[in-house]
Amino acid sequence: MSEWQRLAREGKLVLPALPEPEPAFTPMVIEPLTDSAESAVEATDSPIEIVVGDVVIRLDEAVPAKRIAEIAHALNTRS
Repeated sequence: MSEWQRLAREGKLVLPALPEPEPAFTPMVIEPLTDSAESAVEATDSPIEIVVGDVVIRLDEAVPAKRIAEIAHALNTRS
């Protein structure tokens, strides 16, 4: 066992404190809907599909994003 491993095991190894990273902010730009944006929203008549292995879950486009995230999380914990 090396010296640093022994010190770490005994709780005597002191590492230098790393500086806290500055929070990063990204500006958000909000633009009014245009006719092309509205027609793009209306054109999504297909259901949302989540596919995991042999399981396919089809959800209506009106399902809230939070619910979709809950389903995806539940499927992830299953495997």
